[in-house]
Amino acid sequence: MKNIFILVISLFILASCGNENSDSNTDNSTKQETKTTQETVAPDGEHIISTYTNGNPKITRTYKVDGEKRTAVYEKENYEDGNLLKEGGLKNGKRDGEWKSFRRDGILWSEGFYVDGVRNGTTITYHPNGKKYYEGNYTNGSKSGNWKFYDRDGNMVKEENYDKK
Repeated sequence: MKNIFILVISLFILASCGNENSDSNTDNSTKQETKTTQETVAPDGEHIISTYTNGNPKITRTYKVDGEKRTAVYEKENYEDGNLLKEGGLKNGKRDGEWKSFRRDGILWSEGFYVDGVRNGTTITYHPNGKKYYEGNYTNGSKSGNWKFYDRDGNMVKEENYDKK
């Protein structure tokens, strides 16, 4: 009976936890065909939520277990070839804390913060050479304050104040 209860709760959690793909940094090449798998546990303890058709994990989550309650606290999404696409913390099934996105070659693409699934705080996006592309802040999901934009050599080329718009 206890196993059935855990299975039902697990299925409920999986069904209610959607994958947020609203990052403007995600390139279209990550929209490969995927299949939902029966959740399995990888050797590193991460739970594989879905896989690509080639068998590589697409989404994995780390859970905190408190008694019979299991809560997702961290999520990773991979490219089809297995390289890391993005990762970050979860709270109540939503993005929370720092999230990072990576290019296919492993170079950091962007990093930013979320609170309750909404962008809040500093965000930085990088050129493919690793130099800063732009930096700014979000307040409750909207751009705010001064944003700075840089060329590929790291020189600031523009500054915009989103509080005046």
